[in-house]
Amino acid sequence: MRKFRLLFLVIILLLTVASSVHGETEELIIGDIVVKGLTRTDPQLVLKHLPVGIDDQWSAETEALIVQTLFGTNIFDPFSIAISTEAMTGNKVRVIIQVEDAGYFMLHPYIYVFYLVGDLTESQFTQRIINPWGNGVSFSVGVNWKADDFANDAPGPWQSVGFDFLGANGSIYTYEFRNFEEHKKFNQRSFELNGQRHKLFMRHFINPNLTMGYTLTYQNAAYLEEGTLSEQKYVIAALRTDLADLRINLGHGFALEDGADYSYGSFNYAKSLAVAEDKVVYSLKGGLATDHTPLNFQFLAGGYNSIPLRGHEYELAGNAYLVNNLEYRKQLPVSDLYGLVCVDLGKVAERASDFTKADFMLDAGLGLGYDTPMGMFRLEVGFDLLNGGNTWEFRFVL
Repeated sequence: MRKFRLLFLVIILLLTVASSVHGETEELIIGDIVVKGLTRTDPQLVLKHLPVGIDDQWSAETEALIVQTLFGTNIFDPFSIAISTEAMTGNKVRVIIQVEDAGYFMLHPYIYVFYLVGDLTESQFTQRIINPWGNGVSFSVGVNWKADDFANDAPGPWQSVGFDFLGANGSIYTYEFRNFEEHKKFNQRSFELNGQRHKLFMRHFINPNLTMGYTLTYQNAAYLEEGTLSEQKYVIAALRTDLADLRINLGHGFALEDGADYSYGSFNYAKSLAVAEDKVVYSLKGGLATDHTPLNFQFLAGGYNSIPLRGHEYELAGNAYLVNNLEYRKQLPVSDLYGLVCVDLGKVAERASDFTKADFMLDAGLGLGYDTPMGMFRLEVGFDLLNGGNTWEFRFVL
C-alpha cells in the first residue's frame, strides 16, 4: 500500500512538473497591435501592410519578420524602428510598434547626403518623394546628363519617373519608366542602345527567410552593335526568390521584333560568420543563359558590381559564370568601422559550351567599411593577381 501511495505521489509530481513546463513554453498569441510615433502615415496602412495580425503566433521569428517588413518599406526612419510587447490576459501579448515617418526627401540626413554626393559624382541626380500624403504612395524622378562613350558603370544620359506603394501582407509594388541611351563595351565588343523601358516589380515578404520578387519589363530600343542596327523589342518576365542565404533568379525574354527569345538562371549563396568582433563573409555565385542571349542582356561582371571580380574593370560579359568571393572584416577601434580584405576567384565564358576552357581570374582587394542599419559605406582597391592591374571605388552597399 505504501508503495502504491509513493507511486501515486510520484505520478502527481510528474504531472505537476509537466504542466509547469507546458505553461512556460505555451505559445504566445498576438492579442493587439499598436503603432506609435507616426505623424503623417495612417497607422492602419502599417497594420494592413504587416504580414501578421491579431491571433497569429508571436515569436522571435515574428518580430524579425515585422522589422524586416518595416525596414523594406523605405518610408520610415530606419533608426526609429523598435518593437516591444506587453502582457495581456492568458497567453496573449500586445505588440507595440514604434516608428517615425521619414522626411519627404530623405530616409535620414546623413544617408541622404551620401546618396546625393554619390549621384553627383556619376553626373546624375535622383530624388524620391517619400509618402507625401501618408497613404503609402511615393514618387521618384531622376536624370543623368553623362554622355561619355562606353561608360559601363554609369551609362547615360537618361531620364526616369516612377512610383511605388505599399500593398497588403508585406507586398510592395513599383513602376518605373526610363528614357535612356547606353554606350557600353564588353569583351572588346561595343553596343549602343537608344530607347525606352517600362518596368513593373512586386516584392513580397513571406517570412524572415523567404522573400519573393516578380518583374515584368518592356524594352523598346534601337540596338547598334559593330555597325549593325536593329530594332530590339523585348518583354522580359523574371522571378527572384530569396530563401535564407540563397537567392535564385530565373527569367525569359520574349522577342517581339528582331532577335530571338532567351532564357537565364542564376544563383547567389552568401554566408556571414562572426569571429569574435570580426566577420567572415563568403559567397558563391553562378549563372547560365542560352547562347543566343543578346550582349546587352548577358551576365555583366567585373569591378564591384553584383558579380565582383575586383581586380578587373567592369567589362566582362558572358552566358555562363561562376565566381567565389571571400572577405574578412576586421573590427577597428572605431565602432562599426571595419578593415576589409577580400579574394575573388572565378571565370566568365561568352558561351556556356566554352566554360570549361575559359581562364580563371584571381583578384584580391583591400579597403575600409563603415556599417550602418541601411548598409555599408566602402572604400576599396582591387588587384588582378595573375595579370596585374588594379581598380578602386567608393560606394554604398544596401
